[in-house]
Amino acid sequence: MYKQTYIKINRAYFDSPFWNENRPRTKAEAYIDLFQMATVSVNKYTTPDFRTTINLTRGEGVWSIRFLAKRWKWSRGKVESFFKILKVRKKARQELRQGIMVTFITEYSVSQGSDIYKKDTKQDGVKTGSRRGQDKYKNANNVKNVKTKEIYKEKYPFFKDKGFIQLFNDYLDMRKNKGKKFMPTDRAKELVIIKLHKYDIRTAVTMLERSIVNNWTDVYEEKSNNKGGSYGQIKRHNNKYPEGTSFD
Repeated sequence: MYKQTYIKINRAYFDSPFWNENRPRTKAEAYIDLFQMATVSVNKYTTPDFRTTINLTRGEGVWSIRFLAKRWKWSRGKVESFFKILKVRKKARQELRQGIMVTFITEYSVSQGSDIYKKDTKQDGVKTGSRRGQDKYKNANNVKNVKTKEIYKEKYPFFKDKGFIQLFNDYLDMRKNKGKKFMPTDRAKELVIIKLHKYDIRTAVTMLERSIVNNWTDVYEEKSNNKGGSYGQIKRHNNKYPEGTSFD
């Protein structure tokens, strides 16, 4: 009997010039892209307005039609048709979870394997399946660590806000899911925090959201537009972070 085998793709490939050609993606590339964007392990997704948080399991993701159309350089109709094909062929399924559309890649675990940390990809001496490697991988990005969290609270006022903490963790999870080489060191993490604190919290929240949506490893200030202001998108945060919000 023919034995089914798989080829895993290093996440660094998605930053290569071969992948980042300025052209529309093929259906095959779009399908592969869903695999690299899907959640590697149990994770949480929080809506931009912080009102709803849901759990995501391995192989799931939350991607809007608009986001995917821009990412793949497709029309919205083409994205919708593509997902219809995936669902008919049982390659993916979608469900509403607390009003949020969640996509599940049905063959994710089978093709990617059940052991996320199976190989010593950094060649740092951590053997295959080593629990030590797994703990190291998790702890490097764990802002929820009590000691680290308290230090951040003392030095950086935004960390007195639970919504900001959750969003910053989502940003770190995005970087973690891009691959180990994208995991920031403690110093790199702090430099991002310092950069965010140059702005008000509403602006910092928008900067983090844009990095998460676009899979950016850094955070960037949104440039001014011609419609009266540089942060039109942050209006939705006005109620949560009114002008003059203070954490002192």
